Amino acid sequence: MTLTAVKEPAGIWDLLCQIEGRSPTAAAMRESGGRHHNFRQLIESVSGCAAGLHRLGIKQGTPVVWRLPEGTDAMILAIALDSLGAEQTPVLPTMDRHRFYQICESRRPSVVIMPGQWDGEDSGAIADAIHQLLRDAWVLYIDKGDLPQADVTALSVEHSPGYSPIWWFDHLSKAQSLAPQRIESRELILCAKGVAQSIEDRLITPSVPVTLSLGHPLGIVWMLALWMKRAQIQWLELC
Repeated sequence: MTLTAVKEPAGIWDLLCQIEGRSPTAAAMRESGGRHHNFRQLIESVSGCAAGLHRLGIKQGTPVVWRLPEGTDAMILAIALDSLGAEQTPVLPTMDRHRFYQICESRRPSVVIMPGQWDGEDSGAIADAIHQLLRDAWVLYIDKGDLPQADVTALSVEHSPGYSPIWWFDHLSKAQSLAPQRIESRELILCAKGVAQSIEDRLITPSVPVTLSLGHPLGIVWMLALWMKRAQIQWLELC
């Protein structure tokens, strides 16, 4: 019998491809509204989104700050940005505007991604404030189900080898200024592997109801750990 060594995933995109290669039709996630993806569909959605972002000028090293409601779109966007090697800073959807402006001023992104509606209000005023802070930044509005898409075959998109940095801020901090913290996607994979190994198999069911926050690396770690355990992520609460 020949044993084949399993290559350690270098990053989030690499892990997703490995799982899809083994279980393409296995359920990956579903929302309470009825949208669902298996791993093959998730790969296709992430690839199309990455191509769409690349067409808009987002590539390896591009600093991006984004804030979307938790759910499928946020997950696809996070993985697409990671696959391109962008320097992404996800922001919790519950974070207030003042803190959001602070983060934008601290990270100096080239691109800010947000929904067209912010807590029921038009995001135009927020975009104007961002342009006052960052003259060279541009704002990309993404509403539910409206992620950028492009033909993957028409673009030459190089996927990141796993060194894509993810920046985040302590949203509970009472300090006047926020200090950014940094982690690479390959480090998230290692953390997720440890979490997955600590989860007892008897606790995992085909559909695990969870509320994850992709605005913090721990939420991403748990998302990846559940996928490593072949669990479907069920978004119970979309903030």
